[in-house]
Amino acid sequence: MKQRTPKLKALLNRGENAVLHIAESVCAETGTKVFAKVRIADVVQVDGSGISNDLYRYALSAHFDVLVVKDNEAFLAIEFDGSGHDPRNDLKKAQLCDYFHVPMVRVKEHHLQARVLGDTAVAFLIWQLSCVDAFIEQCGNDPYEIYDPAFFVRVAGKKGQFPFMYSQRWRGKLAEPLRRVASTLCPQIRSSYSYGLVQFGAVDFAYRRGMEYRCLCAQMLAEDTFVYGEAELGIEVHGLEDERLYNFCEISTFVEGMAAEQMHGQVLAFLDGSTSNVSSRQGLRAKQAEWEREGFRLKHAFDSIPEQNHRP
Repeated sequence: MKQRTPKLKALLNRGENAVLHIAESVCAETGTKVFAKVRIADVVQVDGSGISNDLYRYALSAHFDVLVVKDNEAFLAIEFDGSGHDPRNDLKKAQLCDYFHVPMVRVKEHHLQARVLGDTAVAFLIWQLSCVDAFIEQCGNDPYEIYDPAFFVRVAGKKGQFPFMYSQRWRGKLAEPLRRVASTLCPQIRSSYSYGLVQFGAVDFAYRRGMEYRCLCAQMLAEDTFVYGEAELGIEVHGLEDERLYNFCEISTFVEGMAAEQMHGQVLAFLDGSTSNVSSRQGLRAKQAEWEREGFRLKHAFDSIPEQNHRP
């Protein structure tokens, strides 16, 4: 009788493997390292730490899905929660990360699918923590400096200037298409668009509820007619505190980029005759009111159209 060859088990599921590859691509640019399935007790010193017996036993057996390492220490743990994820021990892992100050972010399928100008949400979060630490080192004691990754002129490992100014870069891609049709547009925007100044027909707003963001980017294309894109994304973070936590959760730049990318596509479709994602100013305000009823609060807004040009 022929002996059956035993099957080997995959070390990572599809989602975990995707997170690992994304982390590897970012770490190659930042000089950090990435590992998979690292036991928690190999990351933190559990002996004599004062944690409960239950957490102690869990740390000896549990692992991080993906661990980014900097200077031979844990920098960011990334947990992938796929469709078959068992959440029963999530609280224990969160408690350990909070106790030992190991930064950890939980991501889901939509964080892998969310992509702006080549960066997935997972990649952005790794870059984000690096930028937060650099900001705190340079400006942490300055109360007048506000953290926003879009303000970084250059980032080590990223090509070009202002690599995280996603929405502005997408809006810039509309300059030439709108310049070509500027003569057919309403007087309010005709002159600006003819010179490629599409920012003078922009309306953007970002809302936040806890660690969830919703953003909308709109472009004026006719009198009281706006073509828009909208996006939302949230994160779950543990192991960070105070300024480091607050700044890390500032992901509106990425979510605005998602909305701007959608808006870019909708504007091109509108120029070809589509009427989807078209709204009046009143409609945009109604969307803001709806978000506020759901508990979201305005984080920032940009409206380049003078008040006298608004219809009542």
